[in-house]
Amino acid sequence: MSLESKHIRSIKTLLRLVNNMASDGNASWVFRGHSTREHRLKTSLERYWSIVHEEWDQTVDHMLEQFRDGLIRTGISRPPTCDRFTWMELARHHGVPTPLLDFSWSPYVALFFAFNRVHYQPGKKSGSSVLYALNVNQLAKHWARENASDPDGPQFPKYYRDFCNPSTELFKTCLPENSLRFLPAAGEYSPRMQRQMGAFIYCTLDYTNRNVEDLEGYLASLPDGFDSPMLPNSKEATIIKIFLPHSMSTDIFKHLELINITGASLFGDADGVADDIWNAYHYNRRLYLRNDGRIGS
Repeated sequence: MSLESKHIRSIKTLLRLVNNMASDGNASWVFRGHSTREHRLKTSLERYWSIVHEEWDQTVDHMLEQFRDGLIRTGISRPPTCDRFTWMELARHHGVPTPLLDFSWSPYVALFFAFNRVHYQPGKKSGSSVLYALNVNQLAKHWARENASDPDGPQFPKYYRDFCNPSTELFKTCLPENSLRFLPAAGEYSPRMQRQMGAFIYCTLDYTNRNVEDLEGYLASLPDGFDSPMLPNSKEATIIKIFLPHSMSTDIFKHLELINITGASLFGDADGVADDIWNAYHYNRRLYLRNDGRIGS
């Protein structure tokens, strides 16, 4: 099946699963965390603007220009480039709507975001976080099969490669419509993404013509598998959706702190430090500096 659901309540079971996936040499898994189960896979542009993107549409470019102007007006440092993708990547990680959806090569980074600022109270009904695991190789095979005129011909591996590692020249003249691409590495001017071992899915799919709701619906609609002499394909899941009760918060944050996955390390700024204060509601933190003076003394 293309979308597989798992319900896990044990930290040991969870860590064994994600460790095996992250070290799987036959697949390229990337991960994303949501703090509520209702939050589906959608780009921030989809949430902001319901109209299907077309190449002539300059809505995103206008927002990027406003973002650039705002940085200049407030004296915030900015990339010395006009490259569209560089600005789109930077703006996305500061909350500007774009057709990018960020993932991480690290399941532990994704777990932090799945539980960040979750406020679970013992004795009360527990909500659920979600950890998404996306099999990039499997998705690339489906995309190549959908777009190549002959799945057994020379175009198939070309579409596969273009999906897995496209050139940023793809975005030089416009933002392609009805397109899906995987961008495997963070850029020079995106320190947050570098800290978070980030990767992107670029998505401007026309869901209406595919009779699905969103990217998650598209992934779920993919066929179980197919065989090609050029790229054999198993029937493994394209995406796995792992439901985790909020009651796991204490175990999650205890483990993440021991491998130095914290808000401070992932963001490198005061906002990340504030996240750590919120999350310490669930556990006793070990990471403190020795300080002989105290505020207010």
